[in-house]
Amino acid sequence: MPKGLPVIPQCVHGNSKQGYKCNDLTVQDYSKFHRNFYSTSVKVTQDTFLLKYCTAQTPKKEGKRKSQTICYFIPKHENLAGRRRVKLIKVCQKAMTTILGISRDRIQRICKQHLITMAMPKERRGGNRKSNLYSDRTESVKSFIKGLEALESHYVRGRSTVQYLSSDLSIKKLHKLYNDDAQNVSVRYEFFRRIFNKYFNLSFKSPATDACSKCIQLKEVIKRERDTAKKQLQIAQLRIHKLKAKCFYTSLKTQGDNEIIFSFDCQKNLVLPKVPDQSAYFSRQLYTYNLTVCQGPSRGAQNCLNTFIYTWLETEAKKGSNQIASAVFHRLMNTNFEDTVSHIKLFCDGCGGQNKNSIVLGMLAYWLKTKAPRHIKKLTLIFPVVGHSFLPPDRVFGNIEREIRPLEVIVEPQTYFDIFKKYGTVLRLGSDFHFYDWKSSVKNVLKLPGSWHFQFNASKRFFLRKDKNNRIAIKGEPNYVSEVINYGNVCKRGKSFENIVPVMMNVGVPVKPVKLNDVRNLLKKHFGEDWASYDYLQYYNFLQEEPNETVIEETDNEETIIHEEIDLRV
Repeated sequence: MPKGLPVIPQCVHGNSKQGYKCNDLTVQDYSKFHRNFYSTSVKVTQDTFLLKYCTAQTPKKEGKRKSQTICYFIPKHENLAGRRRVKLIKVCQKAMTTILGISRDRIQRICKQHLITMAMPKERRGGNRKSNLYSDRTESVKSFIKGLEALESHYVRGRSTVQYLSSDLSIKKLHKLYNDDAQNVSVRYEFFRRIFNKYFNLSFKSPATDACSKCIQLKEVIKRERDTAKKQLQIAQLRIHKLKAKCFYTSLKTQGDNEIIFSFDCQKNLVLPKVPDQSAYFSRQLYTYNLTVCQGPSRGAQNCLNTFIYTWLETEAKKGSNQIASAVFHRLMNTNFEDTVSHIKLFCDGCGGQNKNSIVLGMLAYWLKTKAPRHIKKLTLIFPVVGHSFLPPDRVFGNIEREIRPLEVIVEPQTYFDIFKKYGTVLRLGSDFHFYDWKSSVKNVLKLPGSWHFQFNASKRFFLRKDKNNRIAIKGEPNYVSEVINYGNVCKRGKSFENIVPVMMNVGVPVKPVKLNDVRNLLKKHFGEDWASYDYLQYYNFLQEEPNETVIEETDNEETIIHEEIDLRV
C-alpha cells in the first residue's frame, strides 16, 4: 500500500454531458476508497475490486475506434436523518487513476477481458509459460504410463504407496515403447523421464528369487515348443495356473457381511544369538519362532487390534502341527464374533507338516462342533497355489525384518519380543497361551486321510459345515470356484469330533547336543571364555548343563506330497 494519503484529483467538469460529479466527493470518500483498494496486496483481489466499480460495454455507435466504453464510480457515504446510505458517484478516468495510483491501461485491460469472457480475473503472471506448449505431449505420456500394469512386490511386505513395474522394464525401454506407439506425439528421453518421476510413484520390481517353479517351467516350455497344438496346451495350462492364483487372492481380498477372515503364517526362524561373527554363518543357532495371525481381508489396515503374534523359543516347544493348531484354536476361542457372522474363512500356505494336515482339520471340526457360537455354521480352510503364497502376515514379517536388519547383535529373546510389540499383540507361550497334543487325540478319532471320500493332497479348499443337528460334515475341493465334491463324515466308526480331547503339553523340549555345542562355541568366540558371567547372557546358562535327554524328532509327514495340478478348471 502506498504511503500517505491519496492524491486528490483537481477536476473541473461543470455541467458536462458525461455527468461526472468528481467534486461531490469529499476527502474522506477518496481516502476510504483508496484504503479499501489497498487493504490487500494480492493483484487478483485488487482487479476484482476494480470490476466492482467499473462497468464496460461496447460502443453504441458503429464504426467507433474504441472497442469498449468504461464508466467509473466511487462510493459516497452519506448520513441523512440518522440513516447511513452509500451512493455511487460517477467520476472521470483521471480521478479514478489518480486516487488509486494505477495506470489506465490496467483498468482497460481488466475490463476488456471481463467483457469478452465474463469471467473473474485470474493470476496470469509468472509460471512456466512453456508447459502449455507441450500439454498434449504431457497428457499423452501420462496416459501411456497409466496404462502400464503394476505388480505387487513380494519383497516389500509393508504397506507402501509405491507401485512396481516388471523387472525387465526401465525408463529407457518405456520411452522407446512410447515413441514407437505414438509417433505423432513423440518426446525426448529427458521429457519422458521428468514426467515419469514427477507425476508417478513408480519403481521397478527386483528380479524374483523365489518365483513359482511351475510358472518358470511352463514359460520355458512355451519358448522351446515348436508344435503349435502342444504350445497352445501349455499356454492354456499357464493361464489356468495364474487364474487359480488370482482367484485365491480375490477371495482373500473380499470379506462378505456374514464372513470373517483369518490368515496365518510362520516367519522364518529368528536366530539367537545374532552376532556379526563370520563363524556364525557355519554354526547352528537357537531359534525364536513367530506365528502371526491376521484378522480381516488383505486390503485392511494392520494394527495391534487385528494382528496377533504367537511366539515361543526352540527350547520351549517345537514348530509343528500341534503348535499351529493350538495357536489357531486360541485365536478362535478369544475372538468375539458378531451375531451376523456365520462363515469363517482361514487362509494359510500348504505346508503339510504345519497347516495342511488332518490335525489342523480335526481341531477346526472340534471347535466348530463344541466351542463355536451357535450362529457360526460354516468354516473354510483355503490354501494358495504353490508358488503364489503371499499372505497378510508376510507384511508384518517384512516390517519386523526391517527392524532387525540394522541390529548387529541380538542376544536376548526380549529384543525380538519388543520389536514384535510394534506390529501386533504379542502372546507368549506359557503366560498367554498353551500348546495341546492335538495330533494324538485327532488320530484316535479321524480316519487316515487316504481313506477319506475326497483326495486330500489335491484339495485347495476344505469345507466344514454344521447342520441343524450339530453334526459336522467335511469335503475338499481341488478348485477355487467350482464345487464337485459332496460333504461326508471322516470320523472312525463310533467316533465323533467331540471325542477329541487334547492334552496340554509341557513347556520345554530338548535341543540337539550338536546345536547346543555350536551355540556354546559361538558365545565363547564372541564374548570370551567368561561369557556366562555377563548378566545379559543369563538366558544361555542352560548351556552349561549336560544334556540328559534323547531328542526325538517330531514329524508330520502324512500329507507332504506336492500334488501335480492337471485340472483345467478354476
